[in-house]
Amino acid sequence: MTNEPTSELLQLWPILIMRRRFPKHEESKGDLLRLVEEYMATNPKSRIASENRNLYESEYGIIPKYYDQNTGLKNLTDFFVESFREISTAANVTAWHDKGLDTDKFAVKITASWFINYLDGGNVEPHDHGNSSWSCSYYLQLGDTKDAKDGGTYLLSPLKQKSHDLGDLYIENTRFDTRAEEGFTLFFPSFLLHGSYPHRGADPRIIFSCNAEVVG
Repeated sequence: MTNEPTSELLQLWPILIMRRRFPKHEESKGDLLRLVEEYMATNPKSRIASENRNLYESEYGIIPKYYDQNTGLKNLTDFFVESFREISTAANVTAWHDKGLDTDKFAVKITASWFINYLDGGNVEPHDHGNSSWSCSYYLQLGDTKDAKDGGTYLLSPLKQKSHDLGDLYIENTRFDTRAEEGFTLFFPSFLLHGSYPHRGADPRIIFSCNAEVVG
């Protein structure tokens, strides 16, 4: 007679979301705001994208172009890389182990990086990100607002409820609203559809975002 368990509970295909404060936000904010101001003065035309409404979006190579020139961006990039490593490790711990991979040789590679300056009424409609496994949004500046959803990011579920009975009530909510808070970053899988609620206010809302992949 063995003491082996008579049942087993598996959690397959985890969808992990991480919300984390950037510890060097206060000391880096001034550098990052200067980068935004100088970049927009030099490049007055926003990148055009079908999902964008009433906002300014930079090109997709902000980090490699300005990493060595801006201490705040360097601090933020190092924070991004560390956080991407943590969330990807948590999501892949079983898969990497099963394949016998040497995770000490893994590296996080930033594949795209940009900032968005939201004007009054600006928002981004639902979209996903390609050429990466993970994405993030860092709230650099939010401005004065009393609306809890102002400028906040929402995530759309890839799951669909079929039965509508109590057994799958856990997938009834197809949208998850995250709280926008200055200095915090939201990390999520790149395949998730996501967007942002409209920003309302005279002060611009500014975020930095990037996509990343894990390479051997």
